[in-house]
Amino acid sequence: MKPFPHEPDEAALTVRLAEDRQKVESLPGDAPGRKAAYYDEASRLAFGLAGLTYALEHPLAEIKSYAVFATRYANQAVSCDELLDPVTFQRYLSLAVWTYDTNLRYRLADFTRDRFTNPALTFDEVYYRSAEAMAELARKRPQMAVEAAESGSKRITRGLVSTPVVNRIAPLLRVAECMGRGDLAGLRGAVSERSTQFLRAASVEASRNDPESLIDVVGLALVRIAAVDYGLSVEPKSLFLPVTGLV
Repeated sequence: MKPFPHEPDEAALTVRLAEDRQKVESLPGDAPGRKAAYYDEASRLAFGLAGLTYALEHPLAEIKSYAVFATRYANQAVSCDELLDPVTFQRYLSLAVWTYDTNLRYRLADFTRDRFTNPALTFDEVYYRSAEAMAELARKRPQMAVEAAESGSKRITRGLVSTPVVNRIAPLLRVAECMGRGDLAGLRGAVSERSTQFLRAASVEASRNDPESLIDVVGLALVRIAAVDYGLSVEPKSLFLPVTGLV
């Protein structure tokens, strides 16, 4: 198994792999009238399997197949035309970037904020700013990304955001701002900060064996956008950011 610093339990991951693989294989598939929640759950399962097979060092072809399935299910969820939330939006966009699904990437990047604002769900404003900044980066509009990231960071500076939310979102805002400005040194520092935050979250006992805590897909997508679209090569060392070899 990969030597993750948060030390997940190999036996627990192996059991979870078998259970979730069976769940994915038993999914009834596409059918008229299915809701976005069905495809979202399927996407999460497939992404978790990508993480589990990556952690347990399965063949690359198997890891890649689950990543692609996760993206396909995300695409089907989006096609249901239901309102997203900023976290789900960012996850779907990240999957599209990670697996080179250009059609889904640009479809999501063109979403206006109202498409990922669900009145039934409550998120702090900084979540929306982080999602907007990533969308602008994916659209290749760096100045707009900087403006969105700065707006979120200013809200944090004014003390309007809870500490757990700051810990989760602040590094992503800094990544977006540095990328938009073309600040390679700052970007490397921000990506390192994001990796530290992701490790901290994964190390919580309830998350230690969570399949979704094995690959930081949002961080991974941002690193890929930086390299491919902005010529900013970060080359992170974190096991949570497998930037080469998987997809």
